[in-house]
Amino acid sequence: MSDLLEWLQFLYYLPARFATLAIDRSSTLSKFLDLNCDTGMHWGGAIFSGVVWLLIFGLISMVWGDSSARKRGGAGRS
Repeated sequence: MSDLLEWLQFLYYLPARFATLAIDRSSTLSKFLDLNCDTGMHWGGAIFSGVVWLLIFGLISMVWGDSSARKRGGAGRS
């Protein structure tokens, strides 16, 4: 069970980890923003990942909703 929770935590923080990698590769940006890009698993990373996942799921639901409306013969969005 603990392995499952660790995998879920890893997947949740994945957007923050990718963002910290991008910032860490640009040393001037990380110095300018005074960021420590060790893990990305802090409260800022949690908020960032949450926003990214909400955007991803929102886009998926919009696309899925439009495609299912077309299959039913509905007008969808105009």
